[in-house]
Order: sequence, then C-alpha cells, then structure tokens
Amino acid sequence: MLFWVDFSSVNIRVGTPPQWVSVFPSTTGEETWVIGSDGCDDSFACLNKRGGLFLVNESSSWQDVGDYDIGFDPQFGDAGSGYYGLDNIALDQYSTYPDQIVAVINTTKCWLGTIGLGIEPSNFTDSSQLTFLSTLATNRSVIPSFSYGYTAGAYYRLKGVPASLTLGGIDQTRFTPNNVTFQLSPDKRPMVSLNSISVSANPGSSVNPAPSFSSPTTLLQSTSDGLFSIDSSTPFLWLPKTACNSFSQMLNLTYNNTLQVYTYSSTSVRTQLLNWNVTFKFTVTDLPDSQISTDIYIPLSAFDQTLTIPFPNYKSQDTGDAFFYFALRQAANATQYTLGRSFLQEAYLAVDYERGNFSVSQAKFAADALTNTNIIAINPPENSNLTSSPGTQSFLSTRVKVGIGVGAGVALPVTIIAIAICVWRRRRPPALEPSLPEKPENRISEPWGDRILPVEAPADASVAELLASLPDPIELQG
Repeated sequence: MLFWVDFSSVNIRVGTPPQWVSVFPSTTGEETWVIGSDGCDDSFACLNKRGGLFLVNESSSWQDVGDYDIGFDPQFGDAGSGYYGLDNIALDQYSTYPDQIVAVINTTKCWLGTIGLGIEPSNFTDSSQLTFLSTLATNRSVIPSFSYGYTAGAYYRLKGVPASLTLGGIDQTRFTPNNVTFQLSPDKRPMVSLNSISVSANPGSSVNPAPSFSSPTTLLQSTSDGLFSIDSSTPFLWLPKTACNSFSQMLNLTYNNTLQVYTYSSTSVRTQLLNWNVTFKFTVTDLPDSQISTDIYIPLSAFDQTLTIPFPNYKSQDTGDAFFYFALRQAANATQYTLGRSFLQEAYLAVDYERGNFSVSQAKFAADALTNTNIIAINPPENSNLTSSPGTQSFLSTRVKVGIGVGAGVALPVTIIAIAICVWRRRRPPALEPSLPEKPENRISEPWGDRILPVEAPADASVAELLASLPDPIELQG
C-alpha cells in the first residue's frame, strides 16, 4: 500500500455509460483496479486526488463476479479484497473493450487504481479471463503483438514531462536506444541484475560547502544474491539494508521508523543536495555474471518525493500538510529487491512477451512530448504461439504498442499496487458483501474537466513500420 503524488496517471473509461477514472500502469500486474464509492467522502478534493470514483450501480454493463483476495508483491503486504466484476474499458471515444476484469477497491490502501500490463489470465473459480493487453493482442485484432513501452514521466523536468505508455510498440522519441537485451523471468516479469549504484555531484563554483563525492562514489556493488524487479507499482527503490545505509550516510538521510521511509535530516540538507546536482548511475545487466551492461543516470530530483495523507501513520499536523522524503526503502530479503517508478522516470522499459525479452534505455525529455511522437510497432515473430490465449504458452516477443500518453504535462498523483503474476486460483474471503450506496450523489466521472482522449495514430490508421495485414499501435492522451 503506497501513496504518492509526483507522478503521471493514465485516464481510461470504465462501464456504461463510461465513467472517467485515472489509473497507473503496473508492469507487474494483470488486472484493472478502480476506486469505489466508499473510497471518498463527499469532497471534490478527495475525488480529484483519487482519480475519480467508479460507481458500479451506475454501470449497466457490469457483470458481478464477487469478492476475492487481492494479491501483492511481498513489499506491499495484504490489501484485503476487491469487489470483482466484468465491464467495459475504453481508451478513447472510438474503442470499447467489453468483459474486462475490473476490481473495485473501497479502502485507502490503494490510493489510485491501476491498469495491469501483464498477460497471465486471472482465474475465478472455474473460469479464466484474458488480461486487457491480451485482449488487444489476441488474434492481432487491435495491436500487432503482446508488448508495450513505458516510461513514468518526470514532473521535475522542464515544465513537467508526461508519462508515455504504448501498447504493441514503442515511442522512439522517448528514449536513447542501446544494444543490451534482457530476458524476462519465468513468470514473465522484467528483472535485472544490479551490478552497481554510484553517486556523484556537479555543484556550481559558488556552491558552499562543496560535496565530498564530486567524483563517483559507490553505494552498492554487485548484488549476486538476487535480481531486481522493475515494478511501476511502487515509487521506491527497495535495496539491501547495507546499500540503504550507504545512501543514508552519503546523503545525510534519516530513517523514520514510524513511516518506514527515509527523510532528509533538515530542509537545508535537501536544498544543499539539490544545489549539488546529485546524480546516481545504475549499472544493470541481465544476470550477475553477464559481461554486457547498460547505465541509467538518474538525478536526485527523481527520488525527491512528497508524502501526504493518507500515507499510513502519517499525520499532517505533526509536520505540516506535506513533507519531502527520499524514495528508498529497505528490502527484508532478496525477493523484495525492486526498481520502482522513480527509476522509470529516467528509464524507458520496452517489454516483448512473445520473444521473452525486454530492454531498459535512458529516457529522453522534450517540451513537446505529447505531440511529437514516433510510434513504432513491434511485429510478432513468425513462430509465436501467443496469437490466442496466453495462459501457459511461451513468452511474447519484442515490443508492441498501444500508446497512452499521460498527464498532459502536469504532475499528477500516481499510485499503483502490484498484482501477482502467476496463474492462480483466487481464494474467496469469508462472506464479504460489496459496500455500495443505493444512489451516490456526488458522482464526478471526469475530475479534470471535459477531456476527450484523441487517438494519436494517423487518420488513415496506417503506420509505415507495420505490415498491411497488422493493426496499428494506439496512442492515447491522458
């Protein structure tokens, strides 16, 4: 359960008539989660911060499935249950996809909803349902392959650079390519070996005092005991305790035991670090003994986050309305090693399920990121067996895209919760009843105004890189 505000969200429509909600892409999840009617009081501020509410009893296309446990990665803990059903999901005014898995969350453990980018079907008793990405890619009906490209956007760059999500392909304007290829894990997750993290500073000549680490200083060296999941469901880096201690000592951070986050020792410490232009270099490889690596450079601003209510155990009256923290958490063991969404602000992740591989590239930023795009489709391999239901079949191949441009250049709240990847039979919790009002009175389905999501593919629905027989990638604006 995580809460943060400095990221871009994606706007989608759910139900009939369509209700606008904002969600966050989850690189480790399969389902779509939305906030239900009990997720807010009657205030507009809550509706706005939580990305809008989905009201089940106002959707004529809702098909009830029931209450089921929601699975999390180890670092998230138990979030209870969700009220599951099947309903329509639309990316824009032109296309609606029926019978999609939707879980309604009525607690604050999930501050915003999510849209999963995985392909493992979800099992409910004796039936299984395709994921949203699989629905689009199955039989190549909407996008050309089981793939996507994603970067989380950067609120601190320029005037705020939005996120970019492309299903069935990639946006070449958003990253600097490299020649390093990584293999997906057996459960189809993007996982890497983290060979090292180093920190350096480049302060101006007038900055005083000068940092002690102007030249690169190592904070973490070769973690051979485990791989790191690239998981947009969390904003944090989840690192070994020894690495966290190195960060803390080098940056003068203080661990808050109540909130379980690292905070700055003082406001002046934070200001000083920002003035020093602190940059971290992450060197990643496919496996610990791999000789080929790629470097991702990330400024301190990417980890400089704001914590607000309803973060667990946080009381605004203790420290003011909000306070800054460093997006780092201690991993209890190797299974929790994670590079979260803060990492993906400066990295572009391209996943190709059909070929079983992915790439991690340095992200690029431009003021016209919403309008200046270059969407390239990822065509499927000839021998792909993922033309229909993924299930237990082989990995997907390079990238495929349906792009969702995000955030309209504004820093928006973003919260994602990871969902278990493996195919598992859901466990019903004991007799839970959905908590839904008979007639909600404060329904605001478009919290950011009268937005219509344009399709950013060419008007003739053709892309030069695609074969004529394949569908185009889709790019939508948030």
